[in-house]
Amino acid sequence: MLEDYVDICVSEIYAGNRPGTHFNKIGWKNVVNKFSKKIGKEFCYKQLKNKSDSLKNDWNIWTKLVGKETGLGWDPVKKTIDATDEWWEKKLQILCFHLFIFFFIIS
Repeated sequence: MLEDYVDICVSEIYAGNRPGTHFNKIGWKNVVNKFSKKIGKEFCYKQLKNKSDSLKNDWNIWTKLVGKETGLGWDPVKKTIDATDEWWEKKLQILCFHLFIFFFIIS
């Protein structure tokens, strides 16, 4: 279902219905209609816009996590990054540091 959504969004981009960073009204109308037809269930603009925003947030997290690092793999069964324990340990230390700073600042 997600792949269908992404394929439809890409087709609307190629159709010129995303002139900047967001779909125009025609683009969103087409995305909603095509996706609803493909899945066989009615969806509204807000539902698909929320999905789009969520995917954008996931992409931002992904790029912050992986960045420009090399040597990483992808486990297609687990659908996770395939990395060494040392790589994960480093990432967890950085995350803990950021969380500590965040909570220190707000308290």
